[in-house]
Amino acid sequence: MKKFLALIVACVTVASSVAATVYSSDEFMTAAPVMMKGTLKANTWMLNEEACAVDKAKASFQAYLAFCQPCIRCIECEDTIDLTNAALYIVDKNSKAKTVDITVVEFDALEAEVTTGKAGKSAKKGDVVMTLEDLGTQATFGDVSDITLFGNWNQKTWFSGNDIDSEGAKVSAIMGIIQKLDGCVDSSYEDYFWACGTLALRRDDSFTKSLMMAMTDDTKGSVNNPFLNCGTVDPELDTCEQVMTFEDDFGYTMVQNYILKKSSPKGYDVDIHEAGE
Repeated sequence: MKKFLALIVACVTVASSVAATVYSSDEFMTAAPVMMKGTLKANTWMLNEEACAVDKAKASFQAYLAFCQPCIRCIECEDTIDLTNAALYIVDKNSKAKTVDITVVEFDALEAEVTTGKAGKSAKKGDVVMTLEDLGTQATFGDVSDITLFGNWNQKTWFSGNDIDSEGAKVSAIMGIIQKLDGCVDSSYEDYFWACGTLALRRDDSFTKSLMMAMTDDTKGSVNNPFLNCGTVDPELDTCEQVMTFEDDFGYTMVQNYILKKSSPKGYDVDIHEAGE
C-alpha cells in the first residue's frame, strides 16, 4: 500500500514538474489585454415631414470595447493611463434580412483617468473616467457624439505561473483591470434624425483571461496535431499588441473572431467595417 501511494505521489510530482504556464510579468505590467461587452440602448426620433410629426422608436445593440491596459497599481493616487490598441465594436443585427453589420471605431489614443485611493495605501479598487472621441458615423445612429464613460477597476488574480522576470519563480498574476463603464450617447443626422441613449459595458472575465493566456507559454505538452492542421504553427504572442493585432488566415484577430462567434448566427451575411464606411 505504501509503495502504491509513493507511486501516486511520484506521478503527481512528475506531472506538476512538466505542467507550467510561463510568462513575463514585465510584459503584463506594460500592457494587459482587456475585453468588455455590453449594450448600446437608445431612443430615436425621426422627423416625418408628410405627417408633420416625429416617429419614435427604441433600439438596442451589442457593443464591445477591447484595449491594452498598463498596470494601475503602479501609479500613485490618481493618474492618466494610456490605453493602446483600443477599438469599439457596435453590432447591428437584422434578423429579417439575416445580416450583421459591425461598425468598428479604432482609437489612435485613448486615455483613462483612474484613482487608487490615498497615496501609500495598497489599492485594490478605484474609479475610472474616459472619453471616446471621434466616433464617426454609424449606420443606424448617424453622427455619434463623444461619449464620456464612468466606471471602476478592481484587483483580481487572473492566473499563476512561472515568471521569467522573477527568476522562474511561481507567481500569481494579480492585476487591477477596468471592470465596468457607463455613459450617455447621443447622435444626429442632418436635420431629421436624433438619438439619445446609454452605453453600458462590463468586463468579460472569461475572454479577457483567454487573451492574457495568449501572452504566455503553456508547457503542458498539449499541442495541436500538425498532421490535422496542415502544419500551421501557432505564433508566439508575447505582448498585448501582438495578441490584439495578430490576424488568422481569414484576416480576423482573436477579438474579432470572438465577436463574430457571439453575434453572427449561422447563415447570416456579415460586414465588418470602420465607422463612416
